[in-house]
Amino acid sequence: MLVLNRDPRRRLRCQVGNHCRSIRRIRNDEHVIVGTQVHDEVVDHSPSVVAQHRVLSLADANPVEVVGELCIDEVAGTVTSDAHLPQVRDVEEANGLANRNVLFEDASVWVVDRHLPATEVSQLGTKGHVSVVQRRVQQGGCHAGEATGRPSALGCGDRIKNRKATLVTSIELSSNNPARIRANAIVIGILKKGDGIKLAPGAAPVGASYGRALTRALTAMGATGEVGQITRIPKAGSVASPVVIAVGLGDDVPEAEGLRRAAGNAVRAAAGMESVTLALPATSAGEFRAVTEGALFGAYTFTTYRKKSAKAHKAPVKAVTVATPLAQDKDAAAVVTEVKTVAKSLHLVRDLINTAPSDLAPADFAHTAVSACRSLKLEIEVLDEAALAKGKYGGLLGVGMGSVNPPRLVRIVYRHPKAKRHIAFVGKGITFDSGGISIKPAANMDAMKSDMSGAAAVLGAMTAIGRLKPEVNVTGYMAMAENMPSGSAQRPSDVITIRGGRTVEVLNTDAEGRLVLADAIVRAGEDKPDTIVDIATLTGAAVVALGNKTSGIMANDDDFRSHVHAVATSVGEQMWPMMLPPELRPSMDSKVADIANIGDRWGGMQVAGLFLKEFVPDGVTWAHLDIAGPAFNEGEAFGYTPKGGTGTAMRTLVALAERAAQG
Repeated sequence: MLVLNRDPRRRLRCQVGNHCRSIRRIRNDEHVIVGTQVHDEVVDHSPSVVAQHRVLSLADANPVEVVGELCIDEVAGTVTSDAHLPQVRDVEEANGLANRNVLFEDASVWVVDRHLPATEVSQLGTKGHVSVVQRRVQQGGCHAGEATGRPSALGCGDRIKNRKATLVTSIELSSNNPARIRANAIVIGILKKGDGIKLAPGAAPVGASYGRALTRALTAMGATGEVGQITRIPKAGSVASPVVIAVGLGDDVPEAEGLRRAAGNAVRAAAGMESVTLALPATSAGEFRAVTEGALFGAYTFTTYRKKSAKAHKAPVKAVTVATPLAQDKDAAAVVTEVKTVAKSLHLVRDLINTAPSDLAPADFAHTAVSACRSLKLEIEVLDEAALAKGKYGGLLGVGMGSVNPPRLVRIVYRHPKAKRHIAFVGKGITFDSGGISIKPAANMDAMKSDMSGAAAVLGAMTAIGRLKPEVNVTGYMAMAENMPSGSAQRPSDVITIRGGRTVEVLNTDAEGRLVLADAIVRAGEDKPDTIVDIATLTGAAVVALGNKTSGIMANDDDFRSHVHAVATSVGEQMWPMMLPPELRPSMDSKVADIANIGDRWGGMQVAGLFLKEFVPDGVTWAHLDIAGPAFNEGEAFGYTPKGGTGTAMRTLVALAERAAQG
């Protein structure tokens, strides 16, 4: 048995015991709670009592986390050295449903009583406020140790629970002469001009400080004006910053996405500096927004696991000043607030994608969603494996069968009192995809930690929407599972039943994303949205067809597919419309079930889209985004896109919600 303890300095440590009596007292105001078998857990929040499946858990620890497990002899009761610990007793109620193994704390007698499952919480008839707590098995995502009680080197998954979110760089606006703004560096744009270069709009004040020497100095350092090229020179004249960074813009001042990438390139080049002034083209509202977005989206790095190597990796710029004549415009301040909101959510998405799968099992992922949504007053519902079984979510349960980390379905609801439309987002959240029994090749399997990018994008979008408050109702669904091979894993030729009753013959366990999405799409349809958009790193065929920087868009409505494409383009996310050829559908006919989970190899992206289309309710407009290519950048950083998790599609989802609010 493993017990998580904390010393007065709050440092975690693990303690092993073989019997309840051998556990030393948890210090400070923390207590160990002993629970019996629980499927849907209900606890009272006032004393923060936590009850789990044959489990020891800290009273003030996160309720998702199980920190120990042993067999409990209820006849003997729970004996510990701490007199303040509650005892467990059976409760009989007239309705006959009390003995359903859900714990509730009656503060008046300090006794943990067993009551109804959380799914039937309306029938409790008990005192106090109740809420659902998820069960987590000992060998699950917490990795608290093996069955023998051996502690894990992973620190019980606390890195993801206690990690600090990546901070968003601060940003200010200024209409002052940028050359006189004090910063560690000033960024200007340069354009091609024949065989030489010229200064882009916004750079003139810096050029004036150099006399006519600025372009000559940059040319001498190899500057050509090529898109994305970075050139550094020391200051001259009255320039207040010690370094001038020139970023190439190409032949002409680029449109919004070009400016985003230029600002992102420049801010990444300035990593390690405290402050930077951006004197890029920012005279129009569109230019100003693009520069601001590029700067904040590009100022990102993931350092959760860097310890001894941390100093070798430069931190993002801490403060950016954007030089613009719009600085005093009240609308500009609103734009900055909005961009910072989106950047914060984008960094959350990237952090989650970059997190090691040992620290992001489905229960961890669900916990992060709950934590992210709590302060935003978003409604959130988490279905654990027992609730999924009761709800007949055969796709999620089938995919999760092979893992010790059970699946989860998270539902997040944002409502606006003036909303006239309802849009649903559904994200694939495979926290690690080994392929299952149809196992993937070892090469590049490490990137499969990113197979939850779709669900992360949904979470990021919902948090941004919760802060931006558009006049539209939005519901997000995150279908979480870990696809692993084991003696309990689903097998090729198994038949599963998706929520709603349709049966699927599993011919390839590595085509698992469409199975969890099918469950979630059916559930989304039950909420009667006007539109459903699903997001998934679904097929390698998408990468073959579109490369690693472009997502595919499929839909059951051509106009909506074009709309999604236009919205994605407007925020700078590369997507391309793809048709769903009906002649590919017969390739998924099953000999034994309603449909098979794979079909024709050629056109695999569209085959997967056609599979998902089968589960979309009649009359609901639907689009499918296959983000397999751009979700995880295994190459070099570019523009405002870092290595690793990119957060692709999140901004498109936010923009779709905003457009829906506008009618």
